[in-house]
Amino acid sequence: MRATYGLLLAVAASCLAVVQVGALETPPPVTQRCTSPRVRKEFRELTDAQKQAFIDANNCLRDPKKSPGTLTEQGSPTMYDDLVWVHSHGAPITHNTAEFLPWHRQFLGIYEYWLEKQCGYSDGIPYWDWSIDSQAPERSTILSPKWFGGNGDPNNDNCLKDGQLKDARAHFPAEQPTCIRRQYNQNNADHPSPRLPPFPSYQHISEILELSQDSYDEFRHGLEDVPHNLVHQSIGGDMQSLMYSTNDVLFFLHHANLDRLYAVWQIEHPDLAANYEGPRSQGNDAFNANQNNRMQYYNIYPDAPVKVTFSITGGRLMCYTYTNSVAPDSVPASDGSMPSNGEGDGSASSNLKSRGVSRQGFAAWRAERIAARADASPPTTNGTSSTTGGITDPASSQPFIGSPTNPLTPDPYDRDDKYNIRKLLPIPTSYLEKWGYSPSQIRRIRSNEALYDDFIDYVNAASGFVSHNALCYGEKGSGWKSYTADDAQTRAVLSRMLCKAANVVLSAWHGRLGGAVQGAMEQFLGQVTGNMGQGRQQQQEDDGEGEVLGGGQNVRMMVGVAARPVASW
Repeated sequence: MRATYGLLLAVAASCLAVVQVGALETPPPVTQRCTSPRVRKEFRELTDAQKQAFIDANNCLRDPKKSPGTLTEQGSPTMYDDLVWVHSHGAPITHNTAEFLPWHRQFLGIYEYWLEKQCGYSDGIPYWDWSIDSQAPERSTILSPKWFGGNGDPNNDNCLKDGQLKDARAHFPAEQPTCIRRQYNQNNADHPSPRLPPFPSYQHISEILELSQDSYDEFRHGLEDVPHNLVHQSIGGDMQSLMYSTNDVLFFLHHANLDRLYAVWQIEHPDLAANYEGPRSQGNDAFNANQNNRMQYYNIYPDAPVKVTFSITGGRLMCYTYTNSVAPDSVPASDGSMPSNGEGDGSASSNLKSRGVSRQGFAAWRAERIAARADASPPTTNGTSSTTGGITDPASSQPFIGSPTNPLTPDPYDRDDKYNIRKLLPIPTSYLEKWGYSPSQIRRIRSNEALYDDFIDYVNAASGFVSHNALCYGEKGSGWKSYTADDAQTRAVLSRMLCKAANVVLSAWHGRLGGAVQGAMEQFLGQVTGNMGQGRQQQQEDDGEGEVLGGGQNVRMMVGVAARPVASW
């Protein structure tokens, strides 16, 4: 069945909307259909004027004269601080619980509603698709001095030293009002250009979606445990705080992206889109939550049952859609052509050595990689690449050098490898404990981190594959282009096929993948064959590109146009 990735939830028959501009104390009534949903765009899709309008509206919410706080008894001086206070008090029951995604979806809606009604910002709130920046997050346009600024100043209490939030004040915690802080989880605090560790790539997110076929609780764990927590913890400062991360506007861009991914999952699983289960409190896995549980917003907005958030075009605050995100304009058309020869010149080489993966070949490479860890030189801390420690490709006996043809998974802080994607750093146990994770839940996260480590190795070893998130694209691009619905769908289908092929191989080491992966893969390939046609499949088989061996049979990964030796998505 053809998946829809334009995120235009066509549930108009039941969509109800904001139709009245009333006082802020009066929530928008549910009386008419949602005929004109806002479109939430990736920040880079906005014009500079739109970006500035969004920042100006946030400054308006922080202005005690323009937007005095409504929670005066709690000592909140502005409406923005109202949001901070509410999030801080709701945090223990809205993180690491079933409420995580619906509560934040409604919370974003309140924020969006206030930006418009109080400060005149009529566009949808932007989201930050951090997978685009995942291989060098510190280089993101969003973290540039022109917009939200970068790292904090270690010599000034980690207060922001540039960007348009530099002079903003945080009034909570009340006993310590201060600046907006960031403290990157960087490799070397003394380095003149501190680096962030990698964020989850598009392929990582695809694998989460692939492994979340059965329940809302399964997807919520996949999205919250690592992507949500990792971005917060890596940026540090206020963003790392369980209670007060909302002080930093990046909170809203980050959570809008998480909400977008939740909407993608709902579209992919219409039979599960209104499912809701899991624990109501932190530190346990009891399934005692239900869709009638009321979400609390502490008098800044009426409490509401979880079920009002199940459709993003369902009425009141739920009247918006998402775009398909963006890519560097150096990303080629969907013909699969790719930079080659390590130069990122946009051409495709005709004689690239295959790095096709078989179960036995990957097993040998994985075993050698693990054995070589003890001999490998440790990662450097001066911002340069780490050495390979003598790790070689079992097929060629040549050192891995990080190119389209030699798959070394680079050090997280490496910036020299332009083609491979980086593994994520483990989330510190102390951080997870602060967010209410129990020992058994932390063990689950460690198990998943190990799975994703092997998954990234597999992706880097896949035949001629280079992710759109690879540095070769970002460094060659001069701007951004929006994905069309067709491009987004093609990219998603191909990426999920890569995930399915990987899971067949990785199931030898990760019990979570189980024996069902083979059947799921066969079903998926049958669907794709029906959608794309027998002729194209036969052409790819004739070209023999992208072979993966799993479960004793050949499984073909359809990678771009078959005549191309290198594919990307």
